[in-house]
Amino acid sequence: PPSPLSPPPKKIRSPTMPAASALVLLRAFLILTLIPTSSAGAAAEPVCSLAAARIPRYPPTVGTRKLYEDAASLVWEFVLGPGERLPPHEHMYDYKFTVIQGTRLAVFAGSSGEEMFQFDSPKGATMAFVRKGDKMHDVSGAIPPFDAIHGVQNVGNTTYHEILFETKPRACVSQEEAEDAGAQLYDNQRIKRIQMYHFQEEKRSGGIVVLLDHGKKVQSVAGDSAKTLSGSLANHESEIKFSKDMSHIMLIDFKNPSSLEKAVMAKEVVVDLTSIPTLVFDFHPNVVKTAKRDGVGSLKHVVLIKFKNTAPVGDLVQGYIGLTKKVEEMKGFEWGPCANNLNKNGNGDDGEVALANGFQFAFITTFEGPTARDSYLFDEAHQAYVEILVPHIADFMVFDFVGY
Repeated sequence: PPSPLSPPPKKIRSPTMPAASALVLLRAFLILTLIPTSSAGAAAEPVCSLAAARIPRYPPTVGTRKLYEDAASLVWEFVLGPGERLPPHEHMYDYKFTVIQGTRLAVFAGSSGEEMFQFDSPKGATMAFVRKGDKMHDVSGAIPPFDAIHGVQNVGNTTYHEILFETKPRACVSQEEAEDAGAQLYDNQRIKRIQMYHFQEEKRSGGIVVLLDHGKKVQSVAGDSAKTLSGSLANHESEIKFSKDMSHIMLIDFKNPSSLEKAVMAKEVVVDLTSIPTLVFDFHPNVVKTAKRDGVGSLKHVVLIKFKNTAPVGDLVQGYIGLTKKVEEMKGFEWGPCANNLNKNGNGDDGEVALANGFQFAFITTFEGPTARDSYLFDEAHQAYVEILVPHIADFMVFDFVGY
């Protein structure tokens, strides 16, 4: 039976690729392993602290499908039809790619959505980039440094197809590398899971009991590495329609992805939830403000958003963050991009990615209670921000609950 923290097991579909493309991929792999991505120099004393490691601010989905991941690397397939646009994403790691079928591409800034440059990416081309600070640097020098956070659009007349290889940095890096703040391993950073449930009407009264029981089982496996908070729908009457008919929620705060995976696989938490539609959203939380009263009894306002591909995502996120300085009732605030299946080794699982229902970002605000939440909803600063935000949203949902 499936776990309450993950979808039922499914077979992984291996992508099909023509023989000619497979030969190109093999050739690319051999070439890419020979392309230098850092300058040679004297070895420096390594440092192993990951306390200051960067976590994603945008979805680190740098392709259209993840083909493979292990402790050292990731492999992505990237396919874009004419006119198609990949939403803003963040390159957390150094990467190299080889082109299976070429076209002309336009690159857009993640913050403003404005076009930065265009370039031709012909069949057989191979390129390599390294992250330095918040910029990507072309190893060959042909393309000037550009933002590590960006979107891409196929502005040519043919379908674009590339295979992209990401190289994970070592867990222990030199002091020079740490100060450079380039690619950093974030595999060991805190991760939060949002698990939503749709209980049938006749079962909703006992929903909290079911989730509290799940929470105890999760903590029996993960111990101090996991904290759970559950609740039932408590939206303001004006926002009940935005709940997507979900009735209950569980937030699970894991110390790191390995704790999450341990809980997912544990027999102690396995139950049959096949009759209950669920939404699962994992993210590495960027904490802006921490509430003094953050657990049981506090009211959580959970917002999931899918932006339009042309949206100035960075500006909109900063606008949301800015509300914490304008609205006193916002006692806590954290946010992050979707990380479904980005924390697991092995092949990509489309099923787990699909459970995010296409949502790209999560925003969680903590209030002292319903009265404070209501004041926030009708605050002039919040309403002015909503007027700016809504035209750029493709889909969203809101789920409020008082924590148990």
